[in-house]
Amino acid sequence: MSYKGFIVGMLLMCIGATLPVCAQEEKVEITGTVMDDDGYPAMSIVIRDKTEQGEVYGITDLDGNFTIKADPNTTLHLSGLTYAPKLVKLNGKKKVNVVVSFDSQLLNEVVIVTKRVVSKLTPEPTDIEIVGNQYILRPKVKIPKEMFKPDCRVVVQPMLVNQTRKIQRLFRPAVVTGKKYAIALERMMEFDLTRDPLNKYYEDTKRVDGNEVVAYVDSLYMDNPDDECRCDIYMYLVNYRKVTYGDTIIIARGTVDPMRFFTYNITPQKIEDEKLAPRPIKQMRGDKGQVNLTFAVNSAKIDDADPNDALELEKNAHPSGVYR
Repeated sequence: MSYKGFIVGMLLMCIGATLPVCAQEEKVEITGTVMDDDGYPAMSIVIRDKTEQGEVYGITDLDGNFTIKADPNTTLHLSGLTYAPKLVKLNGKKKVNVVVSFDSQLLNEVVIVTKRVVSKLTPEPTDIEIVGNQYILRPKVKIPKEMFKPDCRVVVQPMLVNQTRKIQRLFRPAVVTGKKYAIALERMMEFDLTRDPLNKYYEDTKRVDGNEVVAYVDSLYMDNPDDECRCDIYMYLVNYRKVTYGDTIIIARGTVDPMRFFTYNITPQKIEDEKLAPRPIKQMRGDKGQVNLTFAVNSAKIDDADPNDALELEKNAHPSGVYR
């Protein structure tokens, strides 16, 4: 082969090597749902490109749903705590439904045998307070020590039910996370907890009689504050695998208006009782001064012959001609 032919061959090889890159399709929106073997949503499943070390596209939410941007012809790598990794070939599909299996070897290491639930999450009854058009709620929930384990997470979600208009509105939820659950979640999120969809709802708890108590305040704007409302609170507890407890309780009925004592109608009337009518009151002036005058002996008349009197009168005279 001549030198010229060798150069041409090398150029063709380089062009051929770059063609797949140029022909690679742009990323498009891919949606899907991930469920586990038991039919429950698989939340916090990390979705990467092809391998465990591939580009991270996103994670599944509490319902197992995800929306990512990826090459429609790539292979997705799905992995999560207690789940066996799974590869999913897209083959041009923009919507996929995936079932992941539990990793039995991993489960033997992290899953704690659950005890019988002997208590419930117990929210305290409260009031819906109205200030203007704002509905204010102060939920307070006790998490019994028998239920709150280091490997679990508790989510409290209050909901305002407008019984007059048959609509529902959600207050801000509260999320309480056990220590082991928090450590596992942090590692799964690659030490970036902002990727956790519930990160902004984290709440600190107070320990009361060995139980954890979460209490916070939130409000909603309502167009019609005179509507009849109640407040439901949905509470659930999850471990590494799935939801292990759920309950809904009514914590408030009706509303409390702190300004209700100022709400009244007064018919204007003419005041005829003289005791209620305002009267002018003679008041002393608040300023004071000093004048030095000379009077005639045994007389209240100013001595006009005294030049000092003329000066004093001139000094204390008002522009209107009236003496102050």
